[in-house]
Amino acid sequence: MTKNQEKHEQEVMELEQKIRNEYKGNYKASAKLLELRQKEKNLVKLKKYKEAEKVKEAADILEEYERASKIGELDEILKKKIDALRNQQSKAVDALHKKITKERYQIGKNRYDDTQR
Repeated sequence: MTKNQEKHEQEVMELEQKIRNEYKGNYKASAKLLELRQKEKNLVKLKKYKEAEKVKEAADILEEYERASKIGELDEILKKKIDALRNQQSKAVDALHKKITKERYQIGKNRYDDTQR
């Protein structure tokens, strides 16, 4: 791998880590989930343990679904940002290649002109 490729991969890893850290603690339970958890607590206070267990199971399933959905959203955001970064990096590499090619052409032209004198 060239230095540029290593640098680009490092930038991608840093971006991914930064985004994951930003969204790590961002899970926010829905109103429905909060309602189910509150209902579960109330049923336990009333010593209706079987009903509370059923509500807890429903709340756990809903929470698992919501967390999975949030992870899917995070992955999509991450993919878009990484694609944008890779596109930017690609443009930078293309510009560098173009500059090098232009400079090589100019050097060759200057040498040719010098030999013609």
